[in-house]
Amino acid sequence: TGGLVKGTKERVGLREVAREAGVTVGTASKALSLGGAPVAEDTRKRVVEAAARMGYRPNRAARGLSSRRPSTVGLGVAGLRNPFFVEVLEALEVACAARGLETVPEGGPSTEGTFLAHRPPGDWPVHGSISWAFAGRAPTGAEPVVSIGHRVPDARDAVVLDPTAAFDEIAATLDGRVAIVSPWLGREHDWRGEAWIARLPRADRIVIPDETVLHGRAAAAGLRGYDAIVLHNDTLLLGVAAGLPPSESPRLIGFDGIPLLAACARPFVTVATPFAALAEAATDLLLRRWAEPDGPPERVVLTQPVTTGVAP
Repeated sequence: TGGLVKGTKERVGLREVAREAGVTVGTASKALSLGGAPVAEDTRKRVVEAAARMGYRPNRAARGLSSRRPSTVGLGVAGLRNPFFVEVLEALEVACAARGLETVPEGGPSTEGTFLAHRPPGDWPVHGSISWAFAGRAPTGAEPVVSIGHRVPDARDAVVLDPTAAFDEIAATLDGRVAIVSPWLGREHDWRGEAWIARLPRADRIVIPDETVLHGRAAAAGLRGYDAIVLHNDTLLLGVAAGLPPSESPRLIGFDGIPLLAACARPFVTVATPFAALAEAATDLLLRRWAEPDGPPERVVLTQPVTTGVAP
């Protein structure tokens, strides 16, 4: 398959390009470097010009599937308005490319903030997938699936992020008046809020509508007088940092470790994510699963460190 014929809704395939160039499909495939022996230069030029004229684009995923060696990976990450998931997707693409693998991203929309994906991945033309596991649920996708996340079912290959030590380290330093701010407090799947509440039982619990920068900024007006504010994630931290008046100087605690925190105008502490290590471990797990399809599930645990930032 390929692109659309310019000015029409007709999809251009290799067969149409071959017909336009006056060659066989096999020759067109070779001329466009889709496999096979080299062809005469004038023939190659004629095929390439026909492909460009017709707007033909090769289907890289289908090309990967046609090879005997698995080489095409579906990447399932939803809620891309959250910069955290953009970083996860970018790291996975880099790790796969470094290993000679093609990637086919699939982002299901999230209608409850960025936490839950409500649309399963479609019919991926891939050999396997790496997918974020939301709220401990097994992600859907092309098998074999490597799950990544904080709460992952036991009976599958997974790379698990563990923030336990970071929670303990940060909580031990907090005193005075503390607020925990999140859209998800009290919900069944809010393991993060539960972890903070267990360590900070006297903290005020403040529920806001969503986990975006704008919602954090709007919430800042009601967060005065605190010694520390624990935010659900770094996007909320950025919003609160921007919305607090200069007279307020609480400790700001985030989660995720997104690079955008470099723009924060206040000191902060966050639970960081080893994005590169997460992506590399997940990609290598998938490679091992391709090599040993009947082996037992593997589980890699990565500890999340504490990172601090100082305002410029």
